[in-house]
Order: sequence, then structure tokens, then C-alpha cells
Amino acid sequence: MRITLFLSTSFFIGLALISSAQPGSPSSSFGASGFASSADEYFGRHKGLVVQPDGKVVVVGYDDQNERKRGVIARYLPSGLLDPSFNGTGFVLQGSFGWSEEDLEYLNIARSSDGKLVVCGVEGNSVSTRIRVVRYNANGTLDQSFGLSGTISVNSGLLASANEIAILSNGKIMMAGKKGESPVRGVLVRLNANGWPDETFGGGDGILDFTFNGSNCVVRSMTVQPDGKLLVVADAYEGGEYLFAVARFIANGSFDNGFGVSGIASTTIGEDGYGAMDLALRPDGRMVIVGSTVMNSTVGIAMAQFLPNGTLDPDFGDGGTVVSLAPSSFDWNEDALYARQVVLEPTGRLIVCAYNDFPMVLARYEADGTVDEGFGEEGFAYSNFWGAQYQSPEVMTLSSDNKIYVAGYGYSNLSENNPAFVARFNTGINVGLEEVSAGPVLYAHPNPTHGLVQVTMDQEEAGAIELSIFDMHGRAVPVPSNFLSVPMRRHSTILDMSGLAAGTYTIRAVGRLGTAHLRLVKD
Repeated sequence: MRITLFLSTSFFIGLALISSAQPGSPSSSFGASGFASSADEYFGRHKGLVVQPDGKVVVVGYDDQNERKRGVIARYLPSGLLDPSFNGTGFVLQGSFGWSEEDLEYLNIARSSDGKLVVCGVEGNSVSTRIRVVRYNANGTLDQSFGLSGTISVNSGLLASANEIAILSNGKIMMAGKKGESPVRGVLVRLNANGWPDETFGGGDGILDFTFNGSNCVVRSMTVQPDGKLLVVADAYEGGEYLFAVARFIANGSFDNGFGVSGIASTTIGEDGYGAMDLALRPDGRMVIVGSTVMNSTVGIAMAQFLPNGTLDPDFGDGGTVVSLAPSSFDWNEDALYARQVVLEPTGRLIVCAYNDFPMVLARYEADGTVDEGFGEEGFAYSNFWGAQYQSPEVMTLSSDNKIYVAGYGYSNLSENNPAFVARFNTGINVGLEEVSAGPVLYAHPNPTHGLVQVTMDQEEAGAIELSIFDMHGRAVPVPSNFLSVPMRRHSTILDMSGLAAGTYTIRAVGRLGTAHLRLVKD
């Protein structure tokens, strides 16, 4: 088994120091300067993410390297290494529990107080799909006490899937997703703690479906309030226009008529909205929904903050809404920002994760919706890890020690495979250890390689780089001269490894602010 995990130099000053790492910068003590991937083990997408109290990170998604998709659940150590105590390898690849010719995709995950992991997703084919729920023990084995030998299929209708999951205070499992087509309907599912349907919810089978204004209703986010009510963000239309909308349901699944208009709060933002994707709930009951819209012919991040009764909060942004475009200092092929996720810091500030056609972007806002210019550059930070041309963040969370975790996948015109990733970023809030991440960041794609591989190095200050490549015995091999002695922040070149023997090689880059190492596998 090969595990491609790239480790860069990290510097720790002392336990008594507060972090001086730049807010929005990658965490140098996680993986390869903030990035971890297991592209040697599976390709595909990470869709769900939880951070355990011990700092271990559990991700779920699916592997699409073979003819049929397989569900993936993997656990990383706080260092970014796969955790060998989880299933012996750090990950599980799960084929369909139904028919062998069906796909299985894990779409989200929740962790119970006893450490068990409950995963929801979709199983089936292009003609018919159903919701699949699986529970794993803390060591990665199936929990035989759940459903039928660890899993249960929810028959909520044709073309059904669940992409949101939460464990309620009474141990019951709440899920949200979609079903059907023309129109697509939203669906809520509640299971008892043992995996069987909760007959007190919905139509006596634990299932309830709904729409927003009778239109297509694709659920994007679900949040459980402290009082047990559910907040659901889903696609909504009115007059051919996307709305930024959130619905509130009472515990039995009925719309909360005391919220918004018949249980739904909505608004339009910008010139041509793309709709809402996620929600952050404040302790006082106010809620922020985040998505994208068009302003001045450019796609930007859009937010709306509602009061607990479903009316817009006049103290947030411009009458309750905010639109922000990429700053002029960012030199991208396109300036579009498509928002995916939002988290709330203990400070009351908001962190939004978005993507562009090239980098992954984080933006931070003050509690009133103004951009926090102390975060990244002018309030925005972006990262392009390990040489993948494009980055697609799928999920984000904030850990108890105030680190930002993002999971998703990368893709490139150089490869047909899409390696999944987990990234960690600094917020600058009470980290406890001083992290210096100014050294070079080194990455390569594709890795493993059959011959040609793009090697890229980033550093925070322009300067020359001394590059060395060593085989597994520590012997130096030739280095291309066009990668050396050029004072730049980013160095990139194509290496031709076809003349080298198969095996593992180490690339070392020494810059004026530090040293980075990368492990490269030649097939």
C-alpha cells in the first residue's frame, strides 16, 4: 500500500505563545503545508467532514476511479496522516449494499457522543436511487446494532438522496435531501437511534416531503436549532428568479407558520441570483444564509441575515443583505466567486468558503457584514494546493480550537482522476502554538506519475530556489535547470521522470525562508 502524504517544515515556538500565523493562511502543521490527500488510495470527492474532540478529522465522499462509485469514509490524524487505527488503513471503500451494478455515494456525516459515525448518501443508478444510511464504530467497522447489520435503506421514493444529517439530542437521526423530478421535492427523514424509521414523524413512516412555492426544491443545507426546530436552505424560485430562502419546520415536520411567510423567509439579492447554499445560526437566533449572485456583470458572494421571526435584519449589510466581489489585487483568469459554505466564529465573524475556476477562496466578514480586511489580502485568502489546476471545496467546518477545515476535490486537464483533499487554515484565534508558514510550499501533479509531472513551488516572498531530487537510497538525480535561480514567488516546471526507475523519490526545495519536501512516486 502506498500513501502519498507530503510533509513540509513547521516551526513551533512554544506552548505559551499565541499564534501569529496570518489569518487565512494554510496550517503548516497539517499535511503538506495545510493540505492532505490520499490519491494513491482512492480518487473522487470528499462531501462531508467532522472534526473529533481529539483533533482527528473524518471525511466521507465517494471513489469514482472504477466503473461503479464506492462510498468512502477516511480518518486523518491531526498531522494530516491517515489514521491506521481506523480500519487498519485509515479508510474504508464501500460498494453498494444493494446490487453490484449500482453506485454508492456517501454525502455527509454526523458523529454521536459515543464516537460512532453515521453516514448518509445515495445508492442506485440513473433510473432509480434511494437514501442509504450507514453507521460505523469508532474503529471503522460497521456497527451491527444499527439497522440491518450496520445499514438501512430508506424508501422515500424514486430518485431520492440525503445530503444533510444531524444527530438530535434524544439520539434520533435527522436527514434532509431530495426526491423525484419535475418538480424535485425536498425530503425530511427521521430515524430512531437504532436506524429504524421514527413512526412519530411525517406520515407514520419517518418521511416527509415538501416544496418551496411549488417549484423545484433541492436541499442545500440543514441546521437544527437548540429548541429542536429545523432550518432548511433549498432552491426556491419566484417569477423565474432564484430566491435566497430558508424554511423553518417544527419538530413534527410541519412548516413553522410563525416564521417568515407560512414558514419560509426569502429575499432577492443582486442582479441575477444563483440562490443560497448554506446557513450559519447565531446564538441569538439570527441566521445568515450564503450563496452567489451577479453584481456589475460579475459573480460574487451574497449573504442575507434574517431575524428569528424571518424578517431581514436591518443592522446587517445594506438592509439585511451583502454582496462582495473579488478584490482587484487578485489576478485570476476570472473574478467569479461561487460561495459554498459558511461557518460562524466565536467572535461573531463569518467565514465563507467559495471557489473560482482556479483557486479555492476563503473570505471573512465582521458581524455586521463588512469585510474583515485583516484576513488574507483585503479580507480574502486563496490557496492552490499540489498543482491541481482547479479546486472545488465541498464542505467546511470550524474545529473547537478555531481551525478552518475544508474538504473537496481537485481536478486537472493533465489527469482524468480527481483526487480528494482535506485542508486546514488558520483563523488567528487563540491557536496556542506559534506557526510560521512562510517557507516554500511544494506540490506535484499527477502523483504517482508515469513520466511527465508538473512540479510547482510557492513561497511568500520572491526569491531563488535550490532544488534537489533524491531516490529512495538518498542518491541525488538530475535536476532541470529552468527551475533554479529565478527570484519569483511561484516556480513551476514539467519534469520528465520517464527515464527514471519506478520507485519513490523525494524533492527538496530550499528557499530563503525555509525548506519543503515532497514525496513523488514514479510508476
